[in-house]
Amino acid sequence: MGLTQDQQKRLDYLKMLVSVRVEEYFEAPAEDNTAIPFGDIEYELNQAARYVMRQVPRNISFFGSEAYDYGVAIELPDREGAIIPLPNDYLRFTRFKMAKWAFPANEYMSDVSSAYKQQQFKMRRGTNQKPAVFLVPYAKQYQAGTAPAILGVKKEGEGSPAAGDSLQDAGITVATIINTEDPDFVYIALASGSTYTPVPGNTLIHPESGTGGVDGYQITIRYLEGNTIYRQSASRQALEVYPYGDGQIETFDYVPYLKSHALPEEFEDILIWRATSSVLTTMRRYNDAEAALQQMAISQNAISTGMYGEERADNGQG
Repeated sequence: MGLTQDQQKRLDYLKMLVSVRVEEYFEAPAEDNTAIPFGDIEYELNQAARYVMRQVPRNISFFGSEAYDYGVAIELPDREGAIIPLPNDYLRFTRFKMAKWAFPANEYMSDVSSAYKQQQFKMRRGTNQKPAVFLVPYAKQYQAGTAPAILGVKKEGEGSPAAGDSLQDAGITVATIINTEDPDFVYIALASGSTYTPVPGNTLIHPESGTGGVDGYQITIRYLEGNTIYRQSASRQALEVYPYGDGQIETFDYVPYLKSHALPEEFEDILIWRATSSVLTTMRRYNDAEAALQQMAISQNAISTGMYGEERADNGQG
């Protein structure tokens, strides 16, 4: 999807600011014929935006819960938890809370930690009073062979799909329905250890007990770019949360990845100095690049100090 007219104007303006700083503030000696790599400026701006979003204070108010269709949560009924795929624009975790949790989780834990291993034991796993959130690479855990483990598939024929239904191919169970809320599609998880490779156009059958499929229903596999979990999160990461309870997410605050043209103007100076430094580095103007980073640090410190000052004032501490 291309940029809107306003977005393109904003991007062109940012590119102009970078080129101006490179040309005017770091003017090359006459004998230095190194040309400014104007074609790389947009790339460096977007890289700089990623840096800025990783560095911004956690308490900034204009990066809160994003409107996000979580699609399907992969419930872990034996552990009373669930896997929740991360949004495409996810960059940094801030806070997460299920509706029934007494407190939000302000940090996540690793899936290689001892706490993660304890979630298999009922007496040690997370509770509403002490919830547990882990960042996990869901593609590693929910993948059979080389095929995505979670598929959006189109239902055809009669019958009423229900979560937990087993789907068969040639009489062998290869998948389980895990979500049926979409009126046109259902979502399936490949059976653990399955060697079945889903192909668009394949059909899977849910037979009624003892009827050989006569009164059951079938579904046709169809990949959905927006609704296939494996493709839904650009980071290929998910949150594994305990307990999942009724599945109602109250809060999910995170810092999103924004392209340079979408970055709030408060961070413009940091953005421009960072991109300027990177462009100068490609020109092998290393001293000038370092000087640009020093200017960026000054701007970054001023922004952080101002934000924390505003927070203290809001809290009556100013």
